[in-house]
Amino acid sequence: MEIKRLLEQRLQAKLRVISHQSFNRTFVGFSQQYQQSVFVKVFLQERNWLTEKAVT
Repeated sequence: MEIKRLLEQRLQAKLRVISHQSFNRTFVGFSQQYQQSVFVKVFLQERNWLTEKAVT
């Protein structure tokens, strides 16, 4: 299943893609499950996520 559709199902949201120069995939939308706007970043490699987690 495509990642966008999987996220939309899990978050009960209609997400739209945000273009960015990095290779990450980013989405925004309103989640019915959480009743608020959500921002989702999907990393291609786990080490990229670990690096971002360490610096933020």
